[in-house]
Amino acid sequence: MWDHLPPASLLGAGGSTYQDCFTVPLGPAPVTLDEAIPAFFHSAPPWFDALMGLRNTLVKPFGLKTGGGPAPVLTPPFRVGQSIGVFRLVALAPDEAVFGEDDRHLDFRASILIRRTEQGQSLALSTVVTVHNGLGRCYLAVVKPFHRLIVPIMAGNMARLLHKAV
Repeated sequence: MWDHLPPASLLGAGGSTYQDCFTVPLGPAPVTLDEAIPAFFHSAPPWFDALMGLRNTLVKPFGLKTGGGPAPVLTPPFRVGQSIGVFRLVALAPDEAVFGEDDRHLDFRASILIRRTEQGQSLALSTVVTVHNGLGRCYLAVVKPFHRLIVPIMAGNMARLLHKAV
C-alpha cells in the first residue's frame, strides 16, 4: 500500500521535490537486509529492462547518466560506496539500505527498509527526488507515472522472492 515516508528512514523528509513509499507485509519469518538487497535488484518485471533501454536512448543526448544490463549477482557484505547496477549504495543501517545517484538534473534516492510489525515484518520501498532545474522537472513528470506503476510490482515481487529465501 502507498504510505508516507517512514519517520525512522535514513532518507529524512526535508527539502525533496518528490517522495513516496510503498509498503508490503513480509510475514513472521525473519528477513534480513542481506536478503532484501539482492531481491530488490531481481524484482523488476521483464518489460522493465526494455523501458530502461528506451529511457537510456532518450536521455543520452541530454548528457544524463545511463546504465543497464542484466541484474548483478549480489553477495554480502554490502558497503557504502559500492556500485550495484546503475546505483551506488549511499547509506546502510542494520534494517535499511539507501541507493542513489546525483545528476545535474536531479538527485535520486531509493530506500529498502525492513520494519518490525505486530505481524512480523514489513518491507518499505521509499523514493526521494530533489529536482535541480527544468530538465529535472520534465524528467520527473515523464517518469513519475511509470515509477508509480513499477514500485508496487517490485515490492510484491520482492516479498515473493524473500518468502522463497526463508
